[in-house]
Amino acid sequence: MANIIGIDLGTTNSCAAVVDDKGQVKLIPYKGGEYTIPSIYAVDDKGNELVGHEAKRQWQLNPRKTVYGAKRLIGQPFQGELVNKMSEYFAYDMKPGTEDNVLIGLGRNDMNLTQVSSKILDKIRTVAADYLQKPIKKAVVTVPAYFNDRQRQAVKEAGKMIDLEVLRIINEPTAAALAYGVQ
Repeated sequence: MANIIGIDLGTTNSCAAVVDDKGQVKLIPYKGGEYTIPSIYAVDDKGNELVGHEAKRQWQLNPRKTVYGAKRLIGQPFQGELVNKMSEYFAYDMKPGTEDNVLIGLGRNDMNLTQVSSKILDKIRTVAADYLQKPIKKAVVTVPAYFNDRQRQAVKEAGKMIDLEVLRIINEPTAAALAYGVQ
């Protein structure tokens, strides 16, 4: 199996896959046999970082320090219409960053959404590395077709933050068409 994984960085859940030695695409399972990891990042009352299922459990206990739906806002300008609309639905604090991006207030620390996404990508990579028993340094990541260049660059930057080389950013519909062609 290769050391390059495919990652679906989802708004609600994320997952990873790899092409095996026989050319078959294989989803990478998480603990308990699930294939998806919630795209959620949280900081608990003790300051511990939680990602995925652990963060989802924290969500109801501490929604103001639990970031969900980060992909909707990554690369979006703070003054934009989408950020304004989403701020009505999200419990966590959003404030303007230095580059007209969105910062999330998580207690003593503020994080931008690229940093939050890097935590989610790192969790996916760790799960894949544990399963494959190989270090993962490269990935192809799918994003929605409507993502603009700023959003795509933010996803690449999230990978760079954790030393994960994002070889390609592929539109989700393109990835689906490619998968259909493999059949």
